[in-house]
Amino acid sequence: MEYTITEVLPGQIVVEFADGSLAAVAIDPTFTVDDIDDAVSYYDPEFAPDPATLINNNVEVGQVRASIRKEPEGVEAPPETETEPESLLDVVYPTEFSTGDILRAQYFASHGDNRMLDALYSAIEETSEIDLSNEEAVQTYLSYFEGIRQSIITQKENQNAAIEESDDIFNLALEELANG
Repeated sequence: MEYTITEVLPGQIVVEFADGSLAAVAIDPTFTVDDIDDAVSYYDPEFAPDPATLINNNVEVGQVRASIRKEPEGVEAPPETETEPESLLDVVYPTEFSTGDILRAQYFASHGDNRMLDALYSAIEETSEIDLSNEEAVQTYLSYFEGIRQSIITQKENQNAAIEESDDIFNLALEELANG
C-alpha cells in the first residue's frame, strides 16, 4: 500500500498509509530507500494477517486458569561421538559455566582471591576429557569470553555514539525551531 512520510525524526519516520492508518517506523541513518520501504512494510495493513485468524479459541474472557511449565517435547540428546573434543569450549560451553562465572573468577584472581578460580579448575578437571593443563584450559576459555566482551563493549560504544549524534541532531533541530 502506498504511504506518505509525515514526519522525519532521529531514528524513525512517521508514515500515513493510503487507508489513513499511521505508523512510527524505526529506521537507521544508513538505510537505502529500499530498506525504508521494507521497514515500513512491517506496519502496512495490507501485510497484516486477518485478526480473526489470530484468536485462540481455547481461552475466553473471564476464564480463571493456573499456569504450568511444560516439559519440552521431542528434544533428543545429541548423538554420542567417538572423537575427542577439539577444545575446552566444546566440553563446557555453554552448559557448565556462564560468561559471568568465568569473568568473576578471573577478576577475583587478579585481586588475590583464587577461590572461584580454584573451583573453576576443579570443575574443568571433572568435565574435561582433553589433556590440557588447568591453566591452559582456563586461559583458552577466558580468551574466548574476552573476545565476546570486547565485541559487546565496541557495540555499546557505537550505539552510544549514534545516540549522541541523534541527540545533537535533535538539539540542533530544536534550536532552529526556536530561532525560527
